[in-house]
Amino acid sequence: MRSGFTLALVIFSVLLNFSCSNEPVEFTIDNIEEEAPVEGDVEDDIPEDVIYATAKLDGQNFTGNQFQVDTLSADKLKLSFFSDLEQQIFLILPNPPVPGSYPVVQNDEAMNLYSGAFVNSVGNISESTFFSMPETGDITISTFNADTGVLTGTFEFDVATFNNNIILITEGEFEVDIID
Repeated sequence: MRSGFTLALVIFSVLLNFSCSNEPVEFTIDNIEEEAPVEGDVEDDIPEDVIYATAKLDGQNFTGNQFQVDTLSADKLKLSFFSDLEQQIFLILPNPPVPGSYPVVQNDEAMNLYSGAFVNSVGNISESTFFSMPETGDITISTFNADTGVLTGTFEFDVATFNNNIILITEGEFEVDIID
């Protein structure tokens, strides 16, 4: 047993005295030139526009990840925000949009200016549209750039369901390109 201990001690001593340098290697690389970006590179293909729509439906987050702009008439647009949860919020705005804050009016099948709605879909079987109630909030058009088509704004309003339950749509905001 003593010879096994002695052998282990000898191996330990050898390993302890064996050294290895962990110092960093220093070197320089000369003559490296950065290439100029080429038109059509991946970075050029990524749009710089920020497009989003968010709101709260009775306190629950709503995120619009798909958008649609419909021209209802020469002076009316329907701006729709769709979520992954098969829900939609839409706003009826003037064409072209005019910056300002406007009280929400009653929406119905006539699609009145400065109105909105909440659409709840259950698959392709059922779809319920709940229209805005008058004077329950505002639609604010913050900016509209006619050259780029970028429209920003905020909204809040209430809708009534078929059994007269109220859904509060609050903290709505959007930035979309309405020309695409």
